[in-house]
Amino acid sequence: MDLIDLYHVHDHHVAFPDDDFFDEKLMQNEVESPKESTKMKKPRFVPWEPYKAAPSADRKGEAPQELPKLIPYGGGLVDENSNKHISEANLLVDARRFRAKLNEDCESEQVLELKKQIDEVKSQLELERKLNAELKRLMVATISDELQGQVQALTEDKIRLAHRVQEFSEKLCHEDEQLDQLKIDRDVWKCKFLAQSIRTDELSYRAEVLIGMLREAQRIVKNAWYVNFTYLYFSAHC
Repeated sequence: MDLIDLYHVHDHHVAFPDDDFFDEKLMQNEVESPKESTKMKKPRFVPWEPYKAAPSADRKGEAPQELPKLIPYGGGLVDENSNKHISEANLLVDARRFRAKLNEDCESEQVLELKKQIDEVKSQLELERKLNAELKRLMVATISDELQGQVQALTEDKIRLAHRVQEFSEKLCHEDEQLDQLKIDRDVWKCKFLAQSIRTDELSYRAEVLIGMLREAQRIVKNAWYVNFTYLYFSAHC
């Protein structure tokens, strides 16, 4: 008989304490054959059930007040009185509640200590804030005149710089106009130079033509003089 049978036996005795038929059946099941006695049965783990066929730990999702009573695993019949004494001796106590209370006490002490530290830090922060506000007020009161003088000087410098920027901008505009005028003059003189170069080429060509014509005229005059001279020479001797 394994642990599951003992568990069901305990449930049946609690439900039907005067059931002799179940005791006889239990005795019959307890008598084992030689083959079965030679085999070692491994004990099976039976989880605790808060109620029959429990799909979860508890219907309400809360921890039970007491843990279930242990059923002794023995080779003989289950005695109700012996089970009662053993179960009373081996009654388990849920230590999670005591541990939770202890943790709550520790946490409460830690929370009080932390709250005390937070209050001290807040008081220090408030004091430092007041000191900073007072120092700020004193600083503003002491250096307001200096800051006002510096602001006035910076304003004058700004006005002076604005005038200088305006002068430089006007000068740049005038220089840009002069630069544009110089570019125009450069283009004009460039065109004039190109025109004069073309005119020079034409004049040089005409000069070459005239020089060629002059040389041809000189050759013709020279030939005519030579012919006249020879004619006069022969006519004089003849």
